[in-house]
Amino acid sequence: MASAETSERVLVCNPVSGSGDHVDTVVSLADQHGFEVRKTEEAGDATRLARDAAPDA
Repeated sequence: MASAETSERVLVCNPVSGSGDHVDTVVSLADQHGFEVRKTEEAGDATRLARDAAPDA
């Protein structure tokens, strides 16, 4: 179960992958479908953000 601080569904996005031109589209679609978007900023963030989003997994 998600904490009070998080949505039930979290999408982890690396905004600098590829050309980076996908970020606005990803964020918009995620928002439309009830996802909380968390963007990575440095190495290791994706793993940490995923663990934070699913602490019981």
